[in-house]
Amino acid sequence: MRTDRTQNPGSLRQRQKEQARQLIRDTAYALFEEKGFHESTMRELAARAGVGLGTIFRYYPDKASLLFAAFTEDMEAVLDEAFASLPTGVRLRAQLLHLVRGIFEFYAARPELSRTLIKESLFPQGEWAERLEGLVLTFLGRVGQLFESARERGEVDPDLDLQDALASFWGLYFICLIGALRAPTFDVGLWLDTLERLLEQQYGSGT
Repeated sequence: MRTDRTQNPGSLRQRQKEQARQLIRDTAYALFEEKGFHESTMRELAARAGVGLGTIFRYYPDKASLLFAAFTEDMEAVLDEAFASLPTGVRLRAQLLHLVRGIFEFYAARPELSRTLIKESLFPQGEWAERLEGLVLTFLGRVGQLFESARERGEVDPDLDLQDALASFWGLYFICLIGALRAPTFDVGLWLDTLERLLEQQYGSGT
């Protein structure tokens, strides 16, 4: 009896679209790293990726959209992996450092582009501004659950204000990220050690 191995046309088209988007993102990363974000053009990107200019504009209306899309889509995957591999049976500080390690490794892999990403993301506008904000809020919401669990375990002050704790964590994380990106090389271990000391000063050795 013959088995019909014909693929679903819809799922095949979706896969092809995602492959095209991934190709464009990967090529954009390489081009932006080599020439700089502002010096690169969409026409150069199309030529390097081997796709038509119209194909890029079908997915990304302008260069800023491409930059933010590539960042948010890839960072969402980084965060999902970091939370999925979160160690259990350890204290809050170890969990926070595990999450930040994944983020720092993402930035360290593309330091020049990361500097551009941070500069451009400080005052974004439009659709990708909302998506970036959503990414940060979702991340902090998940971190908040870790703080809540740590409070229930007695690792942090039971009177700790959760919003203040998240604001402090985000501030310490961002300070270390900026420091790492300002350095000639992004030393993940060095800045994780720095963050660990800051977390201990902020929340006590119990974390």
